[in-house]
Amino acid sequence: PVSATYHYNGPAGQGQFTAQQIAQHVAANRSAVHNIWAQGWTAWQSWSQVPEIANLVPPAPSAPPPMPGSECATFHYNEDGSNRGEVGAGDIATAIQNNPDGNHLVWKQGMAGWADAKTVAEIQNAVTTAPPPMPPGPPPIP
Repeated sequence: PVSATYHYNGPAGQGQFTAQQIAQHVAANRSAVHNIWAQGWTAWQSWSQVPEIANLVPPAPSAPPPMPGSECATFHYNEDGSNRGEVGAGDIATAIQNNPDGNHLVWKQGMAGWADAKTVAEIQNAVTTAPPPMPPGPPPIP
């Protein structure tokens, strides 16, 4: 049996292709416009409206998880009464480790007000993944 062909117009050019070939074109460039037409249709359709093709296109790959230490969250940060500006969660975690008895306050859009940095989830997560601070001075002589 001969596979059905569809008229295709998209980044791969214009021509007649099988559903599998069109699905491969779509998978290679999901953000592009891929139009399909077949005998008997009144108008061109998007590939996603043609079940014979849409069912052959594999799911879009999911974004990889963020790398440890690459926290994107930034906060307005105040350490011991000194404004530090906008600072990333990882840097605030390091400051907390270097000054554990300090007063660390943070705020960002969406928060009701200033909060203790040690109670903010994004910073708590960064504290647990941040390396411990370096000890002061050289190691003791044996």
